[in-house]
Amino acid sequence: MSIIPTFSNPCLAPFVTSGSSNVYLAGVSDAMDGRLEVYSVNVGNIAAPTATLQVTNINLAKWKNSAPKHCSNYPGDTSAATAALHIQQFGPNYSYDSNIYATGVVENPTGFLGVSWVSPKNYAIVGHAGPTGFVAALTNSTAPVTNTSLPTNSLWAGVRLNGTDSLTGTMK
Repeated sequence: MSIIPTFSNPCLAPFVTSGSSNVYLAGVSDAMDGRLEVYSVNVGNIAAPTATLQVTNINLAKWKNSAPKHCSNYPGDTSAATAALHIQQFGPNYSYDSNIYATGVVENPTGFLGVSWVSPKNYAIVGHAGPTGFVAALTNSTAPVTNTSLPTNSLWAGVRLNGTDSLTGTMK
């Protein structure tokens, strides 16, 4: 039996493949701030789950073990070979997100300049279309956002996430 790792601020997401008894478990190591770890946890036998490390990503400036996380997948992309796990981190100075692919590729964590997501409690996936996800989230700012066509005018923002390239997400 493998040991299921523990994190201060983890997140879980289901595998996109139908019938899978696995979930993703992601978190930043309590032993090393900046080290994101993603595990596949088989819960087929709930009395004896097993964890397998899938990928690590070290980015000392962006991944924080003290920051809450939210994990989701893109249900419209059901191919296990191409499906991405999306990780969103919350906090005033470290609101970053990244796509992590089944191939082991981890996109460089990115965020919107001057905008932080407040909490996973105020972050909701409100729709999906293919590899695109749509999110409504509470932010810390009503100021116009760099690289967007509209000012936010509200603490709430709508976000479009791209399941094939997290760097092309937009906020309205």
